[in-house]
Amino acid sequence: MSAAFRDEWNELIARFRGQLLRAQIDGVDALPMRIMRLVVLRNIHRQVDHAVLVGTVGKQNLMLDNLAPRVVAAASNPNYRAYYSINEAGWWLYLRPTR
Repeated sequence: MSAAFRDEWNELIARFRGQLLRAQIDGVDALPMRIMRLVVLRNIHRQVDHAVLVGTVGKQNLMLDNLAPRVVAAASNPNYRAYYSINEAGWWLYLRPTR
């Protein structure tokens, strides 16, 4: 992993943590990497591929999306269809790309 990529990733994580804390989610004082996933998805409305950061807090999946002004529930955008997600623990396939 390049230093530039690691710096960008760390900045994104810090932004996500800060937004979650500002949203006053009870019991959140730190977000371990294992609860966060980078999700690669398709925006079916705009017909473009996109990526977001999703963190699981309690039983809720929360999404940081650079197209949204704040952290929202991951299921709140019906136009998103996830292809796969990754984190330091592994990867998960949700939707096979079509040819």
